[in-house]
Formats: sequence, structure tokens, C-alpha cells
Amino acid sequence: MRTRERTVAPFDVGHRSTTICHLINICRELGRRLQWDPVKEEFVGDEAANALRRMSADEAANALRRMSGDEAANALRRMSGDEAANALRRMSGDEA
Repeated sequence: MRTRERTVAPFDVGHRSTTICHLINICRELGRRLQWDPVKEEFVGDEAANALRRMSADEAANALRRMSGDEAANALRRMSGDEAANALRRMSGDEA
């Protein structure tokens, strides 16, 4: 990203790959199978699982509020695409 050269994998492949890792962690945390809607990017009919999915974005938004501009920019770079987008949405108050 720093050089603006083409990445090894397309953005959506990286996004989906990272999402799968987060989903597995949520399944393990809850100790059960879950149904995922990849279009809506949410669990089907499971508020507990969706709360865990949103928690990292809420925590990230709170942490970003406390950081300086450079620190926040670096933190956003380390997040997956959906985490960064959700954190920024929550920071702006847009709960889309």
C-alpha cells in the first residue's frame, strides 16, 4: 500500500479471508455453529453472535477517539477492511 503498487491479492479476497478468521473466533467463543450471511455481513438470527461481531468495531472506535491523528491512521492500517469501516462508522455516529 505504501508504494501504491498492485497488491498480491485483490482487496475483496483479503477482506473475505480475514472475515473468515473472525467468524471462526466468534463460533469458538460461543461454542456453537452459526449461519453467516455474506451479503449482509452478519449472523442470521443470532444477536449474541452479532454483538460479538460488532464489539471489536466499538472498541476500536473508542480507542481511535483517544489516539492522535498519526496513531489512529496506523491503527486503521492494521485493521481488516470491515473492522476499519465499522470503527469509522461508529466514530461518526452512523450505525449503518
